[in-house]
Amino acid sequence: MSFFSNLFGWLKGLFSQAAETMTGKMAESLAEIASAVVSELASGNLTSQQKRLAAYDRIWALAIAEGQEVTDAGINLAIELAVAVLKDRKA
Repeated sequence: MSFFSNLFGWLKGLFSQAAETMTGKMAESLAEIASAVVSELASGNLTSQQKRLAAYDRIWALAIAEGQEVTDAGINLAIELAVAVLKDRKA
């Protein structure tokens, strides 16, 4: 096997394990909220840091309003995944 095949296999396993954690499951439950918030903030005139902070605050508030349990790690992972999906769609 080549180095890249081994690396890809290791990453695939890592992502599968992460998805099964409490944080991964929480990020998945926040995916719809995070995608909407990140998409809305993407076109604004805020800095990246300001967008991240605004996204965190909005996702937290919306999730709590819906009665979801949230953690910092779950929200941050949901934001990162939403940003990655948004960038991939623009490419």
